[in-house]
Amino acid sequence: MPVLKPPTAKGAVFLGLLILLAGCGSHQTPVATVDRQPLNLGTVDDWRKASWVVTGLPQSPRQAVSRPQVELLAAQQVVVNWALTHHVLSLASAQNQARQELTHQVIPHWGTLTFWRRAATVQIGEAAVIDWLSRQILLERAFQQVTARVKLPPASAMLAYYQANPSFFVTPPAVLARVIVVPSQAEAAAVVRQWQKGASFAALAARYSTDRTTRFDGGSLGWIRLGAQPLPPGYRSALSQLSPDHWSIVHNRSGYSIIDVQASRNGGEIPYRAVAPAIQAELWQNARQQAFQQWVQGLLARHPIHVTVQA
Repeated sequence: MPVLKPPTAKGAVFLGLLILLAGCGSHQTPVATVDRQPLNLGTVDDWRKASWVVTGLPQSPRQAVSRPQVELLAAQQVVVNWALTHHVLSLASAQNQARQELTHQVIPHWGTLTFWRRAATVQIGEAAVIDWLSRQILLERAFQQVTARVKLPPASAMLAYYQANPSFFVTPPAVLARVIVVPSQAEAAAVVRQWQKGASFAALAARYSTDRTTRFDGGSLGWIRLGAQPLPPGYRSALSQLSPDHWSIVHNRSGYSIIDVQASRNGGEIPYRAVAPAIQAELWQNARQQAFQQWVQGLLARHPIHVTVQA
C-alpha cells in the first residue's frame, strides 16, 4: 500500500523514475559479517540514506562508508536480530508501525513534496525508509525490554547530583532592554541627540527603527536572560556590561543598534524540589543507557561481527 504520495501526477512520474533507479546500482560487496550473514555495502548505504532523509542529520549520505559507521550499524543489526529471535516484536509489527510513523509523523514533518524530493536526491525508495524505521523501532523495543528492571535513582543520589553541579541549577541574570536600529552611525548619533534632549524613546523607535519586531512596541526587547538565549552579534557583550539607565551603540550586519538597559535582576539558585523530577529522569536514563551498553557488549561477545572495510 503506497504511503508516499506527491501532490501532482507530473511530480509522481519524475520522482518515481528517480527512485526506481535506486535499485539499479545496489552494491552487493560485503562490508561486514553479522551472525554469519554478509552485510552488504548497498544495505548499509540505504540505511545511511534513509537516516538522512528521515532525520535530516548533517552527515552527508554521499560520503564514502567508513569503518566506524559499519561497526555501529553491524552492532545494531546484532541487536535487531536478537529482538526478532526473542520475539520482542515481530518484523511484520515493526514494519506496520514504521508505515504508521512514516505516514503520520515523518512526512507531515517535512511536507509530502519536500520528503519526496529528499528521497529522490539520494535515490532511495519507500521500502528502504520503512526498513530503516523498522530497525529503529526494534532497537527501541530491545532497549525498553533490556532496561525494564533498571531502578529509579534513590533520593540520596539525586540530591548528591544537585549539590555536585550547582551551575546546572541556576537562573541566569537578566536585563530589561530596548533598542532602536538605524542604517548608519550618523543616524544613530542623530537619534541619540534627540533622545537626550527629551524625545520619547518609544516615539523615536516608531519613527526611525528598522527592526520590525520592536519598532512599534517601544523598541522593547523584553527581559533577556544573559547567556541563555540567542542574540544578534554584539548584543550579549553590551547587555552584560551595561547597568540600568545606561546605553550603548552596537554595530553589526543589521545596522547600528542603540541599546538601552532599563532594569536588571540577578540570577538565582533553582530550588531542589523544582528540579528533582528532571534529575530523576536524567539519572535514570543514564543508568539505563549504561546497562544497555553493558548488555550489548555481552551480546557482541556471543555474536562477534567481522568488519572488512578498512577506512
